[in-house]
Amino acid sequence: MIPDWGILGYRVIMRSSVPVIDLTPWFSGDETARAAVAAQVDQALQSVGFFLVTGHGVPGEQRSQVRQQARAFFESPQLIESRERAGVEAPRFLYLHELEAGTL
Repeated sequence: MIPDWGILGYRVIMRSSVPVIDLTPWFSGDETARAAVAAQVDQALQSVGFFLVTGHGVPGEQRSQVRQQARAFFESPQLIESRERAGVEAPRFLYLHELEAGTL
């Protein structure tokens, strides 16, 4: 059996899919719709620990800039050097490739 060592970068085994939550109903102002979105967020955090959102209204250009900055951060020489010094092979931006490919 392969151990699940979590975020230390060794091997992460996904036990379930990442929930995708549409925030559009949250912005509608309807109390029932907002409660439904809140319940989805609560369930996602309790069962998986994180989630992806759609319907947030952030323009594609800004999302691309954030991905570029995240990639630059995780590939920065200082971060790579500190991981090597610590003897830890931390994962790169874990789901970036799947997100960009639309497979997650």
